[in-house]
This record gives sequence, C-alpha cells and structure tokens, in this order.
Amino acid sequence: MLYIITDTHFNHENIKKYCYRPDDFEIQIQQSLERLTKEDTLIHLGDICMGKDLECHEKYIIPLPCKKILVKGNHDKKTKTWYLNYGWNEVHDSYIVTMDDGKRILLSHEPIKNLENISYNFHGHWHAKTKIEPERLPFPYTKKHIRVSLEWNGYQIMEIEDIILANRVFETVEKI
Repeated sequence: MLYIITDTHFNHENIKKYCYRPDDFEIQIQQSLERLTKEDTLIHLGDICMGKDLECHEKYIIPLPCKKILVKGNHDKKTKTWYLNYGWNEVHDSYIVTMDDGKRILLSHEPIKNLENISYNFHGHWHAKTKIEPERLPFPYTKKHIRVSLEWNGYQIMEIEDIILANRVFETVEKI
C-alpha cells in the first residue's frame, strides 16, 4: 500500500498551541506509523521535526520496516545525504505518482502553481484546522490542490486511494 503523511512536527511543542494538537499527538502518529509493513511505502510531505533531528529519526523513522520517501518541507534543513543516512530511501523536493488509472499526482510540501498534465497536487504545509485564505496565495488554489492534514484525519497515515476517494465524494457533494 502507498501511504501519505505530512507535517508530523515531532519535538515541536508550540504546534500544540498553533494548531490545537492534543498533548499526545506524537503518540497518535507513532501508533499510526506502527501499522506499516515491509510491503508498504510511506511518502512524507515534509516537516518531520523541529530540532533533535537525529533523536527523532532514531525513534520514529529508522525503525519503520517500509520503503520511506521524503518530500522535503521548509523545516527539513539537513542535506539529502543526511536524510538518506538516517532512514529515508529517497529524498525529493517534489514527487509524482502515476496511478493505475493514469491519474498523475504531484506530491509536494507546499501547493504548486503549475499543474499542467497533473490530476491532483497533494500537499501539506497548511496543516491547522483553518480555512485556506485565497487572497493570501500567490496563485489561484484550484480543485486540483488537495491539502493533506494530520489535524483533519486524526493524526493517521492515509492511503493515497482514500485521499482520492474522499476528494471525489467532496466534489460530488459540492455539485448537489
């Protein structure tokens, strides 16, 4: 299975205040990650932790049995080599997954402007339970942009197919 997670922000005490995360959010995320098997792939859309990078990777990332792909976020300041040495199989600035039905999903930390030949842009970065303010964006935010948020899904990893399905349901409800 292919799973997505973003903005885990391990070791970031202020994220509890900024995004109304519960005190045990790290435990909830870790329990979710423990479901992964060696047959799975996890794609993290960035912002793994805030400081104590080595400690965080030793506790949360290295033990995972799955393939791990990192799409670097604005807080992921280490070199690509560092991340590869501490548990990640691949490190990218953005990543494209082509689904069996031909849909192309661009995975990024922040939303991407040019989505030509792209079905969806799954992104993190805006992770609080807040409405996206279009007037603050440098470009139009479209129905192709899908914000993946731990706050919205109970601090769980998400199957990529479930994200697509949830978006289809949302589009259907909007049309009614």
